[in-house]
Amino acid sequence: MDAAIQKIKDIYTQADEDTRKSIKHEINNLQTFFRSDLDLVSLMADGPVRFGMAKVGIDLGTFEMLRDHGGSLSTAQLAEKSGAAPELLERVLRAQATFNLIDQTGDDEFKANRLTGILADEHASALLSHQYELFGPAFSALPSFLKARAYKPVTSSKDTAFQQAHNTTLTSFEFLTQHPEHMEHFEKGMKMMYYDNWWFDVYPVRSEATTRSLPGETLLIDLGGCQGQQAIAFRAKFGDVPGRVVVQDMPETLAGAGPAEGVELIAHDFFTPQPIERAKFYYMRRVLHDWPDEECVRILRNIVPVMAPDSRIIIDEMVLPERDVPEFAVYIDVTMFAANGGAERTTKEWKALLDRAGLRVLNVLPYDPKLMSVIEAVPK
Repeated sequence: MDAAIQKIKDIYTQADEDTRKSIKHEINNLQTFFRSDLDLVSLMADGPVRFGMAKVGIDLGTFEMLRDHGGSLSTAQLAEKSGAAPELLERVLRAQATFNLIDQTGDDEFKANRLTGILADEHASALLSHQYELFGPAFSALPSFLKARAYKPVTSSKDTAFQQAHNTTLTSFEFLTQHPEHMEHFEKGMKMMYYDNWWFDVYPVRSEATTRSLPGETLLIDLGGCQGQQAIAFRAKFGDVPGRVVVQDMPETLAGAGPAEGVELIAHDFFTPQPIERAKFYYMRRVLHDWPDEECVRILRNIVPVMAPDSRIIIDEMVLPERDVPEFAVYIDVTMFAANGGAERTTKEWKALLDRAGLRVLNVLPYDPKLMSVIEAVPK
């Protein structure tokens, strides 16, 4: 058995990305094959329990304690450090060990494993807390929300499962701005969502930028650019290419951004007309997936009138395959739908959306195994 498992690990380690996907798919099929009907039902039902036990560990700080200690700790030791009652903590630790969040090394001893270390990371724990506190209730409300609407499409970010779950008329983004503790989790957690590759690794920025030669012209506007991570990387890569690099976002978001050489920060709501004309690149990363089609069309139509003949809209988003969609992509898609009425989209869906906004797609360039792609568009 050990030899067979090791062989699978070796094959996986040496495999390319497509083969790794196939291996993971077959392992999932095997898990279904090995489980009874009751096991499979229990597996689906225990999702909230697993998530809840992870959140308890984050809140108590026990994942950090185990990671930092390195070796095994007893329930009594963890109770003393965390302030939790030993008899309660024992049940929590036992559940966490069953879910492989920690390892149990003795009758009453526990230590960190790889997943413990991930959960102890400040960005991972913030992302999970954000998902649990804001989107967990929206997931729970989603079935009744869809049923009450007779399963019709969601067309407004103010009429989603999120509003039902949190008893609010605010969008999820408006809700965040009024709850600083959630905003802190969101901003920390989003730092985990950046990928190893960049859109400009596959897009011909230099050859496209040859149509611009004056420093006073605008090279790139990063709409909804948060605190400028993408724009900063772009400017560092193309420091010799003339033109302004601008980050646009809401004032409260830009307030947390530090100074960056060669990058301007300008407060702007992309649901209002774009104030900067004739930029070479109007760039959006993981913006449109937040919104329903109707609101995406509004965002895009605010850009089209100010584009120059050589301007390009660059959309940096997931492009879903038509079939065999990976679990991580489905999770993000359903999260966007429950929270904002947004969506991850296929190539066909992106083209249809852009067509409604008066745009046509020139290129779709994949650049990351997590399905991230550059979608280049111009006015029709």
